[in-house]
Amino acid sequence: MEFGTVEKEHMKRTRTVLTEEKKAEIEMHLENSQIANERVTTRQLETLANVSHGTVVKSLHELHYHPYKIQTVQELYPEDFANRMDFCEIMLNLIDEDPDFLQSIWFSDEATFTLHGEVNRHNMRIWSKENPHAFREEPLHSEKIMVWCAISVFGILGPYYFDGNVNNENYLMLLKEFHRDLKSKFPTQSKTAILQQDGAPPHWHKSVRSWLNQNIKWIGRSSPYISWPPRTPDLAPNDFFLWGFLKSLVYHDGKPVPTIAELKRRINTACRKVTTEMLTKTINESFVNRLKKCLEYDGGHVEIEYGKNA
Repeated sequence: MEFGTVEKEHMKRTRTVLTEEKKAEIEMHLENSQIANERVTTRQLETLANVSHGTVVKSLHELHYHPYKIQTVQELYPEDFANRMDFCEIMLNLIDEDPDFLQSIWFSDEATFTLHGEVNRHNMRIWSKENPHAFREEPLHSEKIMVWCAISVFGILGPYYFDGNVNNENYLMLLKEFHRDLKSKFPTQSKTAILQQDGAPPHWHKSVRSWLNQNIKWIGRSSPYISWPPRTPDLAPNDFFLWGFLKSLVYHDGKPVPTIAELKRRINTACRKVTTEMLTKTINESFVNRLKKCLEYDGGHVEIEYGKNA
């Protein structure tokens, strides 16, 4: 297993005047990809047309294209709806009582990156004038790596890489390294830090929970503080923002990555593109909006229209 954090890089943005010619060029690239039966992301269109990402999105909206999600969601059990509503109410009450509460949370998760790339089930959209009802096939045995990151309004810790599958032993090793990095890089924030994790079996192992109880306040399955509801990736910032953003950069050219070493290099570079401004908006706005939407949907899955505070 490899550990480490990355330093930030400032992103250079260019201002583009949206002309009819530029809109036509963007639509041409999109149509060419559809004719070739290939998927092109807005980040790829940004590169192809040499314009800003905002210009691409604005053009697509003006051309009456709509972002259809490729959806893969975990079916909720009957008891999940009440559990999710309870969680949302608890979180929103804590946010109302303490404006600094959200700043204490480090949202964590692991994700698989393959050499061939894969669809992020929350952030991947297909731009089309009609619903394509699409799915995507992936190679059965594409080489892959497992990546873990933690994010807060203060920054990102990671990427950390697992050798092989995640189990309670290597996950506990990772948590200890994360905790050392947290205290080293964010000494003030570490004193009030709260770690969020989902209920995956390695996260729930007795040895992991024992260490967490002794070292850091945490949100997760069977936590004595706040229990994270099962089957709830739609409320997790890593799922609805981070992995989709990183993968849009890692697989920007739409081609397979040649080696695992190159894949790691791209992931490291992509992590440096994650700014505190992005994370603040994701956590303080999008996460809170999703808590409220979940209550509106009586605990059902949250799907928010692209272009709004998703």
